[in-house]
Amino acid sequence: SEVLDDRIFLRDELNRKAKDDYDDWCGRIRAAMKPDYAEMIIAIHLDGMEPCEYAESIGEKPNTLNHRLQRAERKFREIFPRTSF
Repeated sequence: SEVLDDRIFLRDELNRKAKDDYDDWCGRIRAAMKPDYAEMIIAIHLDGMEPCEYAESIGEKPNTLNHRLQRAERKFREIFPRTSF
């Protein structure tokens, strides 16, 4: 009764729900998009990686990656029109 925010008692359940949501979205994206586009969208938009950091991790130039990312985002919006980043 003295706790202001009772979410502390639900922390494990909330973490489990967040992981399930993340896994669900990763599965949907991987099923609907080409593998390179899917991994890029997941890394940058779900995992929060910076585009230049992702470009470096896959051995691409940032400028090249930005063009590919724009195409991937356009394709994502076509497949999932009611979803935003």
